[in-house]
Amino acid sequence: MSQRSPAEVCHASYDVYCRAVAAGDAAAAVAAAGAAVSAGVPPRRVVAEVVARAQRAVAADETTASVTERALTVLAPPSALRAGVPAVVLACAEGERHTLAARLAGALARDGRYDVVTVGGSLPAHALRRHLRATRPVALALSCTSTAHLLAAARGIAAAHDEGVPVVVGGAAWGSGERRAVRLGADAWLADPAGLSAVVDRLTYAAPRPAAYVRSEVWWLDAVSPAVLASALPGGDDRALDDLRSLARHAAAAVACDDAGVLDEWLRWLLPQRAGRDARALLDGCAALGRAVAAEAPHGADLLRAAAGRAVAVPAPRAAPVTARETVR
Repeated sequence: MSQRSPAEVCHASYDVYCRAVAAGDAAAAVAAAGAAVSAGVPPRRVVAEVVARAQRAVAADETTASVTERALTVLAPPSALRAGVPAVVLACAEGERHTLAARLAGALARDGRYDVVTVGGSLPAHALRRHLRATRPVALALSCTSTAHLLAAARGIAAAHDEGVPVVVGGAAWGSGERRAVRLGADAWLADPAGLSAVVDRLTYAAPRPAAYVRSEVWWLDAVSPAVLASALPGGDDRALDDLRSLARHAAAAVACDDAGVLDEWLRWLLPQRAGRDARALLDGCAALGRAVAAEAPHGADLLRAAAGRAVAVPAPRAAPVTARETVR
């Protein structure tokens, strides 16, 4: 009997893996991935062609994320740094607790040229700076899944630059091109985690430059006060005020990135979650928030008012662009 090729092994393992995930059988799913490695397929290829592919294909929820985490523990366990091998630190922006995309990126980046050190989720800028100072990596790979954390990512980029470390960014929050990454000061944007080594190879680092997004209104809007929110929505309940706070943070990120899509995408996803009168109230609140912040945040105010008008006519996306579920880009 002829030996199966790596592609055939991965195809068969993928089918078994997906059936196991659908049945909620984590042990069988992990066994399917492990069997591909036992058949001689490199773990990195199994991660790419079985685990990551399945994570994109299935409806992501806590169960599928848990299976993927277990599979990565088997296929890409933590390893010690090798003497003389340059390291890349992979971290998540502060507030970003969706670590699965980062773990997948780290596993896909294991091609032998760099040691990839994953430091977990929600890492504050000051802690990131200390870690980079201690490890002296050749690059920081910074993951951000939720657009609500783009400004936290900007702080992480600045912290890395303070230590002379260039930054590659990736994840769903950065969108489909490099615009947001460039505006927030990153040195490169990564579309495919498997290409991390190639991007790091080409990185050149210059002295930190003033970021294009630096405006006082960005930070004011990101941390808008409860009093301002209440003035925009007198008598609003906690959920309504939380919605306005989220809109303000996304407006701040949209100003920083010079990309109205950051706010539009979020509002169009949020609207279907607020049916009937609540949806109408959300749009009214968005416009009212624009009026309330106009004196301190004129650019953000324009975005909020415009987004409220556009959201009425644009169909909502099928899936959340950000925090509602894990995505791998």
